Amino acid sequence: MSVPTAPPETLRLSWWQRMLLPNLPFIAAIAVLFLAVGVSGPEGLLNDSDTGWHIVTGERILETGKLPRTDPYFFSKPGEPWFAWEWLSDVILGAAHGWLGLAGVVLLACLALAATAWMWCAFAIWLGGDRFVLSTLMSLAILSSLIHWHARPHLFSWIFLIGWLWLLEDTPARLSIRRLAGVLLFMVLWTNLHGSFFLAFFLAGAYLVEFWFTDRRRAAVCLFEFGAALLATFANPYGWQLHVHLYRYLSNSEMLAQIQEFQSPGFHGAGGLLLILLFLTATGGAVVCLEQRRYARTLVVALLVMIGLRSARGIPVIAFVALPLVTASVTRALERLGRLKPLFEESSNFGRIERQCNGAGMVVLHARRPGRCAIPAEAVSGGGFPLRRTPGSCGQDLRARPVWGLPDLPLPRSAESLLRWAERFLWDAVRERIPRNTLPQAGLAQALRAVPVHPRPAAGESPPARRAGMHWLAQAARGQDRRAA
Repeated sequence: MSVPTAPPETLRLSWWQRMLLPNLPFIAAIAVLFLAVGVSGPEGLLNDSDTGWHIVTGERILETGKLPRTDPYFFSKPGEPWFAWEWLSDVILGAAHGWLGLAGVVLLACLALAATAWMWCAFAIWLGGDRFVLSTLMSLAILSSLIHWHARPHLFSWIFLIGWLWLLEDTPARLSIRRLAGVLLFMVLWTNLHGSFFLAFFLAGAYLVEFWFTDRRRAAVCLFEFGAALLATFANPYGWQLHVHLYRYLSNSEMLAQIQEFQSPGFHGAGGLLLILLFLTATGGAVVCLEQRRYARTLVVALLVMIGLRSARGIPVIAFVALPLVTASVTRALERLGRLKPLFEESSNFGRIERQCNGAGMVVLHARRPGRCAIPAEAVSGGGFPLRRTPGSCGQDLRARPVWGLPDLPLPRSAESLLRWAERFLWDAVRERIPRNTLPQAGLAQALRAVPVHPRPAAGESPPARRAGMHWLAQAARGQDRRAA
């Protein structure tokens, strides 16, 4: 005769078990941290030429206390109006670089990715997704978005997109002052961190349509919060001009056609099968949501799939925003299959235990345990990265391209030098302005100091020729020498 066992509902963990055992969002965050540090690594997170100017812009804002109003980088557009629309992200990246160098930037990117994974799982569980189903979809989301893991402001936007959808799904039937204040603060931060804040209103519009036909009280609250969030977007250093600039930027098809990340994703290269599976899963989830009369989720997923088909930048948005939305609907659809009933019962039993855990004790124990960061020592000490870990693919391209038979070029040792590596057109100007025998004996900075200096054009004067901008760079280089002396 078998001994009866207690049903899973009566199982209660002690406080120390809840503290030490991790829950599923915690496991997802740790897995993403492992992939970011151990697989992608600093050479992957920093393999983007935009990282350099984001860091430099943030450092200049911290030094001067002012935002740049004109283009400080491209000498071909002197005095051209310039919008640092991600200025708050730039400041955060600049502060991280000033604290730990490029290692600080890598650490910040890893923490942002871990926070995204944690919110992904927590949101899917809150919606009612099965643990086994969301674990499968989470794996697909991580693998398909891996190539977009770069230390850039768009990492913060994924967190805000998930948080905004969470707010929309939890729209109450009565207006709350505390919630309204949270929405205002949320949107102000998002507007100054990344330009993707405009997506919030398309997503809110989808939920407003559903609430209008299902619950007019929730529709009224959603509409009021929509207006409050729209007003909050004007709380930025540029005011309404930011919205105009953003519209002109995204509607400039000629410019966007020259930027690779705004092109449609390629399904024939490495990872093409993962992308196909991602789009099919998201599209199938939208159909399931429609069948279950989840119209807002259907519209949101359909919109994100269209964005992803048009621009490769939409791939991580599908992975981290669309997939958690469809998890609950896919779970309910699979629960109808009788053969999968034992699997879902086991998952339900696991969920009763998992939801009691938080893993906070593991964080405390790991923090008290002495250890070293997995970031290369060269980055921590400021000694520069080896060739294959050079921040920015532009540096690797220039190194691989021979310049007058020069066998070796100095690698970037800071964000300022990284910015110079990213300016490809600089080499064309060097060829025209500097004698051929100058560069091999001296570095690029020394060669720039040999260029005759001419003052900037006065107000109202026509700018000089494109190559004359080299004189301004030479003047800046000499200014650095005077400060150093």
